[in-house]
Amino acid sequence: MAKFKGKKAKKVINKENMQFKKINSFSNYLVIIGLLFSVVVGYFMRSWPLRFERLLGYDPYFFLREAAYYLSGGLPKIDPMSPTVARSLIGEDLQGLPILTSILSRVTGVDLLQVHLYLPIFIGIIGSILIYFVVLKAWNNQYVALISSFFLAIMPAFIYRTAGGGLWKDTLGSFFFILFMLIALFIIKEKERNKILIYGVLSLVILILYANTFGNFFFVPLIVATYILLKPFTKETKKEKTIVLMDKVQKDLGMWVLVGACLISLLYANFLIPPYKLESLRIYLALLGLGFASIINLSSYFAKDRKYYLVFMVGLSVVLIAIAQFALDYNVLGYVFRSIDISGISGQGQASTFSDFLDKFYLFPIMALIGAVYGIYQIINRENTKPTLFLLSAFAFNTFMSYQMLRNSFFGGITFAVMAAYGFLGIYDILTTRFSKNGALSIAIIALIVFSSLSLYNPLDQRYGGSIPYRTSQSPHLEDRWLSALVWLKDNVPQDEVVCNWWDYGYWI
Repeated sequence: MAKFKGKKAKKVINKENMQFKKINSFSNYLVIIGLLFSVVVGYFMRSWPLRFERLLGYDPYFFLREAAYYLSGGLPKIDPMSPTVARSLIGEDLQGLPILTSILSRVTGVDLLQVHLYLPIFIGIIGSILIYFVVLKAWNNQYVALISSFFLAIMPAFIYRTAGGGLWKDTLGSFFFILFMLIALFIIKEKERNKILIYGVLSLVILILYANTFGNFFFVPLIVATYILLKPFTKETKKEKTIVLMDKVQKDLGMWVLVGACLISLLYANFLIPPYKLESLRIYLALLGLGFASIINLSSYFAKDRKYYLVFMVGLSVVLIAIAQFALDYNVLGYVFRSIDISGISGQGQASTFSDFLDKFYLFPIMALIGAVYGIYQIINRENTKPTLFLLSAFAFNTFMSYQMLRNSFFGGITFAVMAAYGFLGIYDILTTRFSKNGALSIAIIALIVFSSLSLYNPLDQRYGGSIPYRTSQSPHLEDRWLSALVWLKDNVPQDEVVCNWWDYGYWI
C-alpha cells in the first residue's frame, strides 16, 4: 500500500512539474511578444520625422559635420561652421558620438546621413530593451520589467531625443546611462568579491565611454552619492558584535567599488578630456558631492545611533555648501531653489515648467509617485533593499534635475518609466489585501490598459480638440508652423543643398 502511495505521489509531483514548465513557457512567450510589441510601437513613434529626410536641429547637423571630417581624413584645428565663433572641435567638443557614427558608416557602408537619421531610433529601442534587464535584475519580476520596457518605448521625454533625425549627444549618453544602471545592479547584488571587481572594471569602462560622449555623465557619480548617503538609513539598528572597520568596508564592497569607478572616471575626465577644462565646475561639484557622501557614509560605521549619523550628515552638508560657495563660487542653495542662472553647470537649457512636465511626462508622474512610495515601503520592510534604494536614488536625482532643466527630462524619462511600472506592482499588492489574487490581477491589468491607452492618446492635445500642443514629444508631432515649414523645404529645396537650423528655434540659413 505504501508503495502504491509513493507512485501516486510521484505522479502528482510530475504533473505539477509539467504545469510549472507550461507556466514558465507561457511567461517566456509573453515576454518575447511583449518586447517585440515595445520594439514595433517604439519604432513607429520615433520614425515619424523620417519623412522629411532632414536632421532635427542645429546640433545633429553639427555632429554630422564632425563625423564627415573623420570619414574624409580627420578633424581640422578650427571649424568655421558657427556664424558667431570659430570652434576648436577637439578642444571644445566631445568626440565620442562622431567617432562612433563615422565608424558605423565606414564598416557597414551605409551613408553617413542615414546613420544619423536612423541611429537615434535604434538607440531608443535598445534602451527600452535594456531597461527590461535593469528592472529584472533589480526586482526579479519579468512582468514589471516588461511594463518598464513598454513605458520607456512610449515615454514622451525619452522619444524627445531618440526620434529619427534627432541624434544628440544626450541620445548616445542615454545608452551608457542605462548600461551603467544594469552593471551597478549586478555589483550591488553580487556576493563574490572577484565578480564584484570584474563588474567594477566594466562600470569604469562604461563611464569613460560616457564621459567621452556627453557631459552629463557626472549625473552618475551624484546618483551613486545619493545612494551611499541614504544607505545607512536602511541598516538594522540591532546591536552587533564588535566588527573591525575593514570587515565593515568589505561587507559594503559593491558600494565602494561603485564609488571608486565614479571617482576614477571623474579624474580621468578632468585631466585627460580637453573639453572638461572649459566645464570643470560640473566635475568639481560631482567630486565634492561624491567625496562628502563617502565621508558621511563612513561615519555610519562608528555611529551607534541613526540620530548621530543624521546630525553628522547635516553638519557636513553645511560644510559642503560653504566650500561650494567660497571655493568654487557656486551657490548650491540658489541652484536647488532655482534663484540663480543654471547655465553655468549645464548649458542649452531653461527651467522646466508645469506645462513642460505635462508635455514630457504626461500621466507617468502619477504612477511613478505610487511606485516611489511603494519602493520606500519595501525598503522599510527590508524587501530588495539595495536595488530598490539605488533605483529610488536615480529616480529622485533625475526628477530633481528634470525640474531644474527641461533638457534633463530626457534622462528623467528613463527613471519615470521604471518607477511607474513599479507603481503597478504596488497597486496589485494593495488590491490583494481586498480581493483575491485573480481579482486583483484583473483590476491591475485593466488599470494598466487604461493608463497605457491614455498615455498613447492625449485628449488634451490640440490635435484632438484639446488645449495643450505637443512640442517635442510623443511621436514626436510638430506644431503646424514647423510642419508647414518642413513640408515647404522638402518640396522646394534640392536634396544636395545645406539647410542649417540654428539652435532649434527655427532660424534657417
